[in-house]
Amino acid sequence: MGIKDLRYRRTESLLYQSLFFLLKEKEFHAVKVSELTNQAGVSRQAFYSHYEDKYDFLDQLNSLLITRIQNQLQLKKTSQKVTILVLVLEELLADHDFCLDLNRLSAINKTICEPNFDSLESRLEQLFSTYFSGYSWKTDCYNQTEYFQHFLGGMITNALFSAIDNQSDIPLKILHTHLSLFDS
Repeated sequence: MGIKDLRYRRTESLLYQSLFFLLKEKEFHAVKVSELTNQAGVSRQAFYSHYEDKYDFLDQLNSLLITRIQNQLQLKKTSQKVTILVLVLEELLADHDFCLDLNRLSAINKTICEPNFDSLESRLEQLFSTYFSGYSWKTDCYNQTEYFQHFLGGMITNALFSAIDNQSDIPLKILHTHLSLFDS
């Protein structure tokens, strides 16, 4: 990793920490970029060289979490996608920092009313439904329906947030049981 990459990651980390510090006092929409950069100890120029605005910054943070989940799902190559999904979700649930970040970002995302902003939840639903696209289920009616894929993405996302909120793997076990009923 080059020096430029390290500086970029350091700046990103400082901005991220500063955002959550500022959110203790005010809503996301009220946070100004100047406040964010002052708190982080970075220049506005540094901020704008990486992000268009604070919504782009939030979108990039969402992307980091989505990419982390996506990479973990891709690392485990097997035809047993249901088992792999549950294992990955259990690993993520055991990572306290990941859970904290996911909850914080989810809370911020719920306050955004921008028309072209893809929320963290909708991106997770899309990730999970895409993960199972083309998957062969026992019940044929589920195999080629977009509705089922969308429903499945929402169900997995809800199970993940429920497990994090309750600090319990029980929602993931229930998810595994339900998905296993239809797994081929």
